[in-house]
Amino acid sequence: MLYDEKVLTKQPLAGQSLLDSDPAESSRHSSVFSHFLRVPHNDHLLEIADTPWHDFQSDANSALDGSDAAVIVASVCDGLKPGTITSFKECQEKKIKSILCLSKMDRPFIDVDNFMDEFEASLGVKPVPLQVRVDGEG
Repeated sequence: MLYDEKVLTKQPLAGQSLLDSDPAESSRHSSVFSHFLRVPHNDHLLEIADTPWHDFQSDANSALDGSDAAVIVASVCDGLKPGTITSFKECQEKKIKSILCLSKMDRPFIDVDNFMDEFEASLGVKPVPLQVRVDGEG
């Protein structure tokens, strides 16, 4: 998205992150600090907040206070984590529209169905897949 909207002048390499630029974040492959970015898109200004949930919930809660919507990113291969559950519940409580995005779908031996079942059992919400992985296709 950032490259398509010309916020970035060159396409990032696989695994590269614009917002998680701190060495601690690079080594963990996840956010440690909250980061904010403005992106023009189709005559709108998207304000993106990238916040860590698992260890730094106060940062994430503060970012949600100014949000209209949230994209909750969860790693399928890591399973359903407490931070994913907490972030979803916080969005529901604050009446913030949210969508769950599953990452690391290209990894071998992942069990998307199990993740979806666990999500539904934990939160009482049936997830609806918008795109699904088909084994053997790239």
